[in-house]
Amino acid sequence: MINRNIYSLYKYSEEWSDVGLCIAEWDRVNQEVQTFGKQAKETVFTQPQNP
Repeated sequence: MINRNIYSLYKYSEEWSDVGLCIAEWDRVNQEVQTFGKQAKETVFTQPQNP
């Protein structure tokens, strides 16, 4: 399943974009990372905007 998701990320992402995949138990990820993940689903971040 992970390989399929990675394949899809690269297949459907824009050329030269910096795609990523994070897999973790939701309740073990701190609030700052959860908030960033939710925002990243709707907003395109540039490097200076990354926490």
